[in-house]
Amino acid sequence: MAPHLRLSASRRQAHRQGRQIDYPAALETYFLDELHARLSIVKRTFNTILYQGPPLRKLIAYLKRLGVVDVLMNGGDLRHLPSSWTACFDDILPINPGSYDLVISVMHMHGVPKWDELLFQYRAALRADGLFLGVFPGQETLQEIKQAALETDPDF
Repeated sequence: MAPHLRLSASRRQAHRQGRQIDYPAALETYFLDELHARLSIVKRTFNTILYQGPPLRKLIAYLKRLGVVDVLMNGGDLRHLPSSWTACFDDILPINPGSYDLVISVMHMHGVPKWDELLFQYRAALRADGLFLGVFPGQETLQEIKQAALETDPDF
């Protein structure tokens, strides 16, 4: 049985308000460049890919050139996004075990209090020789902003 997770309050609030959590174009380009650099040294093909994160269209387009991509969006307003993308606001990911060659989580794991349980679900989604790549800020990233948010909203 898959573990139970709680998504961050800010992500749930964005979903309720119909807001997208946007990232600057420069950050998307950085993510794309780093992902490309890492995947270029892996000497294998990826036919089935799971992407979970914000709607970074350039990054998702790059992944679609590699294989079939299932996109799990983790917040915001999906009305203006492709219908093939899946909204995933539940704690249990809608995935079948052993379905993916590559699982990529972008700016999602830091918003989940029990990220180790999320990793367990990602591992279950991978085939035996699959690869997981995660993009998330380090523990000490933006401490001043985090402290200010905690002072204004203890549930943050």
